[in-house]
Amino acid sequence: MRRSKRVYIAMAVRVSATRGKDSFQEDTATETVNAHGCMIRLAASVKRDEKVTLTNLRSEESMECRVANIGQPSGGKRQVGLEFSKPSGHFWHIAFPPEDWTPPEHEASEPTRATPSVPKRK
Repeated sequence: MRRSKRVYIAMAVRVSATRGKDSFQEDTATETVNAHGCMIRLAASVKRDEKVTLTNLRSEESMECRVANIGQPSGGKRQVGLEFSKPSGHFWHIAFPPEDWTPPEHEASEPTRATPSVPKRK
């Protein structure tokens, strides 16, 4: 069971780290977020348990994270899971679903798509 609910949202973030004399900085977007971190895609090479700084580009807040997992490469980038050094749901400035919330079966298997309303012509 997850520690906190995941929200599928693309939020602009910057990941940076200093490794001795070397450093990197990469702007990307989240795939999912929760109170404990996020999932992103990075072109930069990182190692599991490496410390990085994550900056929410909208709020300009920064948080230290550790690389929790690294996925297989796809399209020149890897899926990277980042975990905050301390839980911080407020970092995202969004409302998370309540802990006991579970989407209905049909919504869990298929993403909901919003349909724009078009006014009827008279």
